[in-house]
Amino acid sequence: MLSQLDSYAGPSQLATPVFTKAQLVDVPSQPVDTQDDCYLARIPLEILLRITQSVPTTDLGNLRLSCKVFERALFSFFSHEFFRKKQFMVFPTSLQALIDISKHKKLSLCLRHVIIATDRYLDHDSSGYLGGRRNWEQEQERQKRIACAGHESLMSTGLLRDMLVEAFSNLPNLETVDIRDFNAGSRNRDGLGTCWTSYGATSLVRLTGEFMNHNRVMNHNRATSDPYPSQLFSAIIASLATANARPPNIEVVLRDRGWGLFENAFYIPPRIESSVLPVLASLTKLHIVFAQEGASPNTSPFLLKRFLSLTPNLTWFRLNVHGNGSSIWKRQTELLLTWLGLGETDPPLIDNDITPIRLQFLEQLDLGLVEMEPPVLLKLVLKFSSSLRRLSLRSVSMVDKKNDPKLNVNIWARIFQTLSKKAGLNLQSLDLANLQFVTQDDVVSVPLRIGGPVEFIDGQTKESRRSQTYTSQFSMMLLERAAAETTPMWPVCT
Repeated sequence: MLSQLDSYAGPSQLATPVFTKAQLVDVPSQPVDTQDDCYLARIPLEILLRITQSVPTTDLGNLRLSCKVFERALFSFFSHEFFRKKQFMVFPTSLQALIDISKHKKLSLCLRHVIIATDRYLDHDSSGYLGGRRNWEQEQERQKRIACAGHESLMSTGLLRDMLVEAFSNLPNLETVDIRDFNAGSRNRDGLGTCWTSYGATSLVRLTGEFMNHNRVMNHNRATSDPYPSQLFSAIIASLATANARPPNIEVVLRDRGWGLFENAFYIPPRIESSVLPVLASLTKLHIVFAQEGASPNTSPFLLKRFLSLTPNLTWFRLNVHGNGSSIWKRQTELLLTWLGLGETDPPLIDNDITPIRLQFLEQLDLGLVEMEPPVLLKLVLKFSSSLRRLSLRSVSMVDKKNDPKLNVNIWARIFQTLSKKAGLNLQSLDLANLQFVTQDDVVSVPLRIGGPVEFIDGQTKESRRSQTYTSQFSMMLLERAAAETTPMWPVCT
């Protein structure tokens, strides 16, 4: 698979760099011709690295092929940029490339971050009729059907897990496994706006004439009906367990706010439970996007709670909650956050509930797209006060049920003031973005300006900043500043 060249660049994306086997083979310790007499080969390494930092991927590959001295000199730099972190998709050739890399003597040691992206083709025509089309159109349609069939075969036969197990078992330095629904636009080497894409994605685009889909399937207008991320998450957990792999970081990063992990994604089959438990116990960073979809407002996400109870060594926990914004969703979210904030001596929220988690090593807590009342947040922060150093609140809505909306009470300022007076809290970073509060029954929704107004060069035009990161070695100063600079943008009464 590594011998295939994936060099097609679409309008908005560029192929993930793939090099020929000649470029990837281990360099022998005694090369036949070191080409040491070549003038270019005598260029100091720091200058050579400076020159190659900005050349396009194709030119870099050609340079490495031109001279064994260059190939040897650039290998560490080359492998760090292109193989330390690499993105794949659920497609046979893409996963086979992951396996090939894992079996490579040197590249297997470089790969530390594996991304499984949600690329796939959707809604393909399975009628079998190709008449009336030109030859190249027929061939594109055939290639798309092959791609769809390959993807569906991996998902339905268990081959996805088998291939991931084979790869994970040969990656001794694996640190992070990541599920995402986007291509990162940070590939500056090949021009502004180009992206890192999944291995093989741009080759499929060239063969089929269609870009792949990262996003969810809409089914009967239910935004969260597509279980694909949940299926990937379950397969990855099972694969890590079977492969006896222990990466400290698992991340789910979904930009589509209608997508997330269903509760079933956190189910641990009894048959592999003994293998899964060490995987969860070794986690220090867990980022998840939870999709609430229960029918009852008092439904408890039992499987998610149990999953979290098996991750005692987390130092960084991120929870984003995607849903439809209904009253049921809001209630379920608040119950989950309330459970996270329960102490060991607090009574359970419901009968036979999961014992509250301790997370005694938690240093960073990120909450996003959630709604709660002030006591829930206060208790959650204070529970982890002995270890918590960084708190991130993004798109968080605070429900104010006590104060009359007409009194214009800044409930967020009160929360930060309350926290600033708590002994034992040692926050050093507070990241705030898109905060708001709502009155009871959602009568009034008030966004917040954070950090004061921003003044443009003309000295007249101003806008409201909606995000700010506060840092300080002193928790009290940090929180007092946040309280002073968090200003509600009250609606204008007419």
